[in-house]
Amino acid sequence: MWSQSFKSPNVNFATANNKCQSTIGVLKFLRSDNEFDCKRNDVIEMLDKYQIDHPKIKRKKNIPLKFGGGEIQPNSFEVKDNYCITVYFRGMYMISMENRLKENQMIIINRLNEILISEEPSEDLLKIVCNTYNFDIDSLKIELNIFNRMFNQKYGNNLVFDKLESKIKYLRQN
Repeated sequence: MWSQSFKSPNVNFATANNKCQSTIGVLKFLRSDNEFDCKRNDVIEMLDKYQIDHPKIKRKKNIPLKFGGGEIQPNSFEVKDNYCITVYFRGMYMISMENRLKENQMIIINRLNEILISEEPSEDLLKIVCNTYNFDIDSLKIELNIFNRMFNQKYGNNLVFDKLESKIKYLRQN
């Protein structure tokens, strides 16, 4: 549902940014022991209601003595602690998007816009985009040259405003 709302043609940067920030806020709120206890209690109630077995700790794995021996999991692990660490907080960490959304800054979006519009973008523009998205600058230059050549063959020379709209349309088609 969340990703579908970003595919709408009426979405602008401000709307997308607000949705992302509110989602990050909810995820930060959920990353606490109190919220885990609330969610766990809800799950336990549902298990009891539908007569489903409660979760159990997975079988302990032993490492053979010739490889150092011992147990992988400590003996003092309870079911609640196990699921808190291995499922709940790991899931919250994986879907936490704060680090993944660093590219959603207006500077980066403007730089991408400038790269798409210009025939030969400056080195500074390319470096900013390459550093943000971990691209190789030479590969990006080659791809941009190929893209501009293919675009110019199809559309020719347009005005700057029309060029951006046409390039976006061309990218969506291909």
